[in-house]
Amino acid sequence: MHCVGKVCRSAFRFSSLVAGILLLNAGALPPAVQAASPMVISQVYGGGGNAGAPYHNDYIEIFNRGSVAVDVTGWSVQYAAAASGSWSATALSGVIPAGGYYLVQEVAGAGGGASLPTPDATGSISMNATMGKVALVSSITILTGTCPTGGGIEDLVGYGAANCSETSPTGSLSNTNAGIRNSEGCEDTDSNLADFTAAAPLPRNSASALHSCQHVIGITVDPLGSGSVAIVPDQPSYTHGSSVQLTATPTLGNHFVNWTGDVIGSTNPVSLLMNGDKSVVAHFATNGPASLVVISQIYGGGGNTGAPYHNDYIELYNRGNVDVDITGWSVQYAANTGDTWFSTNLIGVIAPGKYFLIQEREGAGGGASLPAPDMIGDIAVSAITGKVVLVDNTVLLIGGCPSGGGVRDFVGYGATDCSETSPTAGLDNLTAAFRNSGGCDDTENNLLDFSSAASAPRNSSTPFNMCAVWVEVGDRISEFSLENAVPNPVSGALRVRYALAREARIRLEVLDIQGRVVATLANGTFPPGRREATWTGAASGGMARSGMYFIRLQVPGTSFVRRVAVTR
Repeated sequence: MHCVGKVCRSAFRFSSLVAGILLLNAGALPPAVQAASPMVISQVYGGGGNAGAPYHNDYIEIFNRGSVAVDVTGWSVQYAAAASGSWSATALSGVIPAGGYYLVQEVAGAGGGASLPTPDATGSISMNATMGKVALVSSITILTGTCPTGGGIEDLVGYGAANCSETSPTGSLSNTNAGIRNSEGCEDTDSNLADFTAAAPLPRNSASALHSCQHVIGITVDPLGSGSVAIVPDQPSYTHGSSVQLTATPTLGNHFVNWTGDVIGSTNPVSLLMNGDKSVVAHFATNGPASLVVISQIYGGGGNTGAPYHNDYIELYNRGNVDVDITGWSVQYAANTGDTWFSTNLIGVIAPGKYFLIQEREGAGGGASLPAPDMIGDIAVSAITGKVVLVDNTVLLIGGCPSGGGVRDFVGYGATDCSETSPTAGLDNLTAAFRNSGGCDDTENNLLDFSSAASAPRNSSTPFNMCAVWVEVGDRISEFSLENAVPNPVSGALRVRYALAREARIRLEVLDIQGRVVATLANGTFPPGRREATWTGAASGGMARSGMYFIRLQVPGTSFVRRVAVTR
C-alpha cells in the first residue's frame, strides 16, 4: 500500500486487483501478466546536461518488484515542479518482466554528458535537478493538483523540497546525484526518505540484468532430528520487506538452545525480516544436566568520577540446571591490548539461575558500597576497555588472546584485541556490560550477547533467573507444571515456562486482581514437552497498568496459578 502524505491508495489497488482477476478469468490478459502490480519508480534524475552532469538527459527509471510480468501499455510517468500542480506526462508501452527495469529518457540539457543506455520510452519533460515530484500512473490522463491521489497512481516520489511525497521526500538531488531506490529497487516502505539514497546516476533499461525481489529462507536443524522449525507463513518465497515468524520445537528428549545465521539469540519464537535470502540454524541439545557458568556483568568504573559504586566488579551467573562448584576456579583480567593477566581465585558453589558477585579494586573517589560480595579480589578493571576470562583453574593465562587452558568464558569489551567473535560496546564510569536475558544469552559473540546499561551488581542473594536451557535430567516429564514467571516484578517482557506431561488442550492466561482475562498466551492442543511463552504487557485495552496479576495454566482436570507484580 502506498501513501501520499497521509492519504493511502489501498482502495485503488484493491479495485484494480479485482478488475484484473475478472479480466484474467475472461481471457483478456495473458496468464503471465498481472493487472495490478507492485510497480515502483526506482530512479529519478533531473541533472542531465547540466554542469558536471555524467549524462546528457534527465531520466526516470521504473522497476517491477513483483513476481509476474506487467504490461505498462497505456501507462505514463508524470512530473511536476516541487510546489506545482501542473503535471507533464510521458506515455509508456510494453511488458516489464518480474525483476525488470524500464528506462524513460526525458529532455536533454544544454551541456555535455554521455548518452543514456537505450531508453525504453522517450519524453520531453524538463526535470529540476534538486527537487520535484514524479508519479507512475496506470493511465495517460494528466494528474491535477499539487498532491494528487487516486487517478491510477501506482507510485509517487517527491525529492528535495517537494510538497508531496510518500510520507517524506527523499533528500535533495543534484547534477551528479540521482535518487535511487534501495535494494536494487526492492525497498518499498512507503517513505521516500527511507526508501531512496542519493548516489551517482546508474540508469538501467530493459536490457539490464533482472533483479528478483522474491527471497527464500533456508532452515537447518542442528543436530539433525533434534527438533523442527515452523515458518509462518510457510511459502516457497517471500516478497522483499515481508516478515516471517520462526518457532523452534524440540523433539522428545531435547531442548532448544539458540539461533545462528541470519537470526542470532535465544528468543523463541522470533520474527525475521525478509530483505534478502536468509539462512538460519536452529540449535538444540539433549536434555540432561548442564554446567553453564558464564560472565554476566563487567564494571570497571568503581570510584571514578560520577561512579555509582566505589569498587569495580565482575559478576558470574549459572545459566545451567545443576549446582556448579567453582572452588579452584579464577577470573582473570588483562588490559585491552595487554598480555599480562591478573587473577582472583574463587571459592564456592553457584546454584542454578543464581549470580555470584566478585568485588575488585576500589577507586579513589566516591560511590556506594556493592551488595555483599561473594568473593573479594584486587584487580583494577578498566572502565572503558579490557578482557575478562573465567577459567576453571588458577593458572595465569599466557598471551593476549588465550584459548584452551581451562577457559570457560571470555568477554572482551570496548576497543580490545580479543573477544568471542566481536567485543561489546565501550563502557564508562556509569555503565556496565550486561549479558542479555538476565545472563541467559550465549551465542559466542560478545557484541550480540551483551548490552551496556547502568551498573546493577547481583550477588548470591539475588532472586534466581531461569533460562531456556533449564531442563530435567532424563527424557520424560512426569507431570504438568507451571514455573514462577520471571522476572518478578516485571516492567518489560515476562517469560512463562510450563511443562506438559502428555498432549493436552490447554489455556495459558493472564488475569487481573478481579479475575478478568487480560491476555491469552496459549490456547489450543499442544504436544508433550517444555514450552515458554512471553507476555509483553499488552492487554485488550492497551498496556497493562502497574499492579498484581496472575498467570493461570488450565490443563485437563486441574489448573496452576502464579502471581506476578507489574511495574510501569
